Amino acid sequence: MTIFQSTPLANDGNFGNVNRMMIEHDLRLYLLQVANQYAGATDAALSTVARRCRNDSSFFKRIADPSQSFTVKTFDEVIAWFRDNWPADREMPVLSLAGTGRGRPRAAREEAGTHG
Repeated sequence: MTIFQSTPLANDGNFGNVNRMMIEHDLRLYLLQVANQYAGATDAALSTVARRCRNDSSFFKRIADPSQSFTVKTFDEVIAWFRDNWPADREMPVLSLAGTGRGRPRAAREEAGTHG
């Protein structure tokens, strides 16, 4: 299962036209989108999903707060949990780092559970 659509690195090692400051924002939106879709697919509260995947019922509440940060390791662990536990009859959302989060349509931000 492929969950990433990557942006090629420029010759200088930077991400093409992706603003590095926005990568965390995009990963945050993706985690929230995946968590909300999983919650809907399994008829579970988001706090229940957080408890199952991180043993921390407020994990996604903190992820939704842009003043809070998280590590790439945490991102990888959470995505690995979702990949291993995703309902077989549903397709897991794909992450695209082709652009920044700020220009996303309102519907995409709302689906991810954020408004920024």
